[in-house]
Amino acid sequence: MKIYIDGWKANLRFAAAHFIPEHDKCSRLHGHDYAIMVSVEGTVEDGIMADFGLIKKNIRGILESLDHKLLLPSSQKYSKYEINNGYVHISYMDVKMVIPEQFVAFIGTNTSSSEELSGYLGKKLLSVLKGQPNIAEITLSVQEGPGQGAEWRGKL
Repeated sequence: MKIYIDGWKANLRFAAAHFIPEHDKCSRLHGHDYAIMVSVEGTVEDGIMADFGLIKKNIRGILESLDHKLLLPSSQKYSKYEINNGYVHISYMDVKMVIPEQFVAFIGTNTSSSEELSGYLGKKLLSVLKGQPNIAEITLSVQEGPGQGAEWRGKL
């Protein structure tokens, strides 16, 4: 059995800024209104496989740390970051920025692309759903706008 949640309709959304230094157009600082789509596969027991409310609550908890922040990959090889006196000093190519640390979300990825974000968020959701006995697999997709995004799959 598969259940799904549409993040545009269920308000599983966040807004964030990012840049991708190695990509010509995306190397400029810009933002997206993201939505998270989730499907969960598993076995039905007593008429239920998973609690929609629990899944949405866990996703919202994960997204809260990213909402209205600048997403910076923690292992970005094309950028340099230095935190000094509450500010993040960023440099890449010929660009230099200084951003208050509270406006930054460091994410455990190589870039801040939708492809990398879907894996990052999918793994976080997978880790909080591990105790759910009926769930076998999740698919999480990050959409940068309606109709375009990247999808990640993981098994429990």
